[in-house]
Amino acid sequence: MEKIEILSNQNTRVLKVLSENLPKYKYSSFEKALRNKDILVNKKRVKENVLVNVGDMITIFLDTSSKKDLYQVFYQDENVIVFYKDKGIEVCDGQFNIKQDYEEKAKVSIYPIHRIDRNTIGLVLFAKNISTQNTLINFFKKGCVTKEYFAVVLNCKTDENKLTNYLKKDSAKSEVKIFNSKVQGSVQVETYYKKLEDYNNELSLLKVIIKEGKTHQIRAQLSFNQMPILGDEKYGDTKLNQKYKKHTQCLQAYKIVFNIPQNEKLTYLNNIDFCAKLDKYLFVTN
Repeated sequence: MEKIEILSNQNTRVLKVLSENLPKYKYSSFEKALRNKDILVNKKRVKENVLVNVGDMITIFLDTSSKKDLYQVFYQDENVIVFYKDKGIEVCDGQFNIKQDYEEKAKVSIYPIHRIDRNTIGLVLFAKNISTQNTLINFFKKGCVTKEYFAVVLNCKTDENKLTNYLKKDSAKSEVKIFNSKVQGSVQVETYYKKLEDYNNELSLLKVIIKEGKTHQIRAQLSFNQMPILGDEKYGDTKLNQKYKKHTQCLQAYKIVFNIPQNEKLTYLNNIDFCAKLDKYLFVTN
């Protein structure tokens, strides 16, 4: 993902400014970025071809990587398939997603069990049949599956803690809000973290564990508790992101742990090591 900033020199539509200033890119690339909310005008994301004025700052994130490199098969058997995905691709929705792309290439059907954000990297689990999908979704609901993440955050002062807050989703704004006490429409969320390493006296690498997981739970809850994730453009610290040149969240879904009761189906998954190494995108070099 490449970040490009342009100062508008005319009063016109944002896509016209981009096409005239970036002639080496196709107009369809700008339209795709707009659909994915990867265009900002004066640091605010836009989802329509809005009017801009002279002096407005336009920021666009363009996906310059090859689609074939955005995900790989991490593990598969007759029941499940696990992918390792890079940033810039959805799990099962959006213009370009793993489900649709893999099904077209492999000529098979796969069924999503859970999701991670488009710019969160790491492991995602699919079933190979509807029966397995229903079984695994039920295990997630019962708390038989734990997801572990790596996150690089600002200002972690404690070695470990369990955060308990309330999350309310705002679908219109594609974001969530966190509260200390229950409000109408909110649900309780719990996120456990353990500090693994400190960087540059201001950043920390955390191991983060959740069970069910709600939309943007980790990103929003850590930010609410004064530990924004490096690179997070929605819930993070803009100056920090600019300092370290990170423009998507340094969040990696690196591990899936099954604890399925012995009298249930698919207990063999308990013994498989679904664990990826720390991704290079989370390395802090500044």
